[in-house]
Amino acid sequence: GSPAARAREAEFYRVASRDPVLAGFLPQYFGVEEDPFTGEAFVVLENILAGLAEPAVMDLKMGTRTYGDDADPQKVARAIAKAQKYTSAKFGVFVVAARVPSSAAEAPPGPLVELGHKFGKEVTGEDGLRAALQQFLRTHALRQAAVAFVAELLRWFETQAQFAFYGSSLLLAYDAALPASEATLRVKMIDFAHVQPLPQPTAVGETSAPAPRDESYLTGLRWLLGCLVSPW
Repeated sequence: GSPAARAREAEFYRVASRDPVLAGFLPQYFGVEEDPFTGEAFVVLENILAGLAEPAVMDLKMGTRTYGDDADPQKVARAIAKAQKYTSAKFGVFVVAARVPSSAAEAPPGPLVELGHKFGKEVTGEDGLRAALQQFLRTHALRQAAVAFVAELLRWFETQAQFAFYGSSLLLAYDAALPASEATLRVKMIDFAHVQPLPQPTAVGETSAPAPRDESYLTGLRWLLGCLVSPW
């Protein structure tokens, strides 16, 4: 990303690290360090995949809108077209990239197969999204862990009026080298280069406007939770 985007992400982590609830949804933040050769600042974070012998991983871009206010008109047009072509505009969830087990939960996971936009294997339509999530969350325990995280994050988003998370993702991971019954799901929010303050309403007369919400991200969380708790 650009220096401006990196600076925005660093500032977001700095602010978020002081909010214990929000910080719990993020990789652990260790501060900002400077590259000794270029002088550029970079954020030092927990490696979510640390210790996983064979990481099964899924990057879900969340939200119906994926661009910030600083995007130029061409980038906005491309982002809107992409959101409408795939699953972001309708469901607020888009598979950026995933490595998922190729076999059913009862069997050993088999070789991991690649899915998602980055691998040129687009996940399209609601049925495609459901199938990808089923293939990834291959046991009841993995699915329940995802439900718990998404439900808790949804509760936070339903009241937070500070940030709009454009272009941010949920990263889900577990160790596919372990027996299915032993795999533990890790989930964190990532990618905050386009996070910006939610516009604050101005009161008109005696009537105060409702508090702002990040409806873009909320759309994705509501669909995702609905999918996870529905029968598979």
